[in-house]
Amino acid sequence: MPISISKILSSKIKGTTFLCTVLIVLLHAYEESLLSESNHCSFFVAKFLSMGICGAAVPFFFMVSGFLLACQYDGGVPYSQLVKKRLISLGKPYVYWCILYTLAYLLFAILGNYLAGRALTENTWLAMPHPWMEIFRIFGFDLAGFPADGPLWYV
Repeated sequence: MPISISKILSSKIKGTTFLCTVLIVLLHAYEESLLSESNHCSFFVAKFLSMGICGAAVPFFFMVSGFLLACQYDGGVPYSQLVKKRLISLGKPYVYWCILYTLAYLLFAILGNYLAGRALTENTWLAMPHPWMEIFRIFGFDLAGFPADGPLWYV
């Protein structure tokens, strides 16, 4: 039985999680090419927010995840069951989104080829000698690259 967390601690975690979610969005909203070093104030504020404060959000999520995992483990839940639960809760959406992204990308590529009067498989992985090998890249098993939908790599 997992250790129960008090309502006060739970609400603190929820509030801080919301704040860190906003910080993650700000972290990714930073665009250095849009900043002008002629306006030093905005340049330093953007750097401080994106590279400073917002950088604390990812380690926070890592620590909270470890804390909650440890609470369940200390409550007597077997470690293998905890890992299996995490793999399912993270793996299913990862696989679904990789497939959805690939199908949407392929559909638009085929549509673009059709409208341009090219062969339907031109400029797609279907035209490769071994298209089934592309499955490794789509799901992120290509150690030299990322999955087809890059942001999902962070899952």
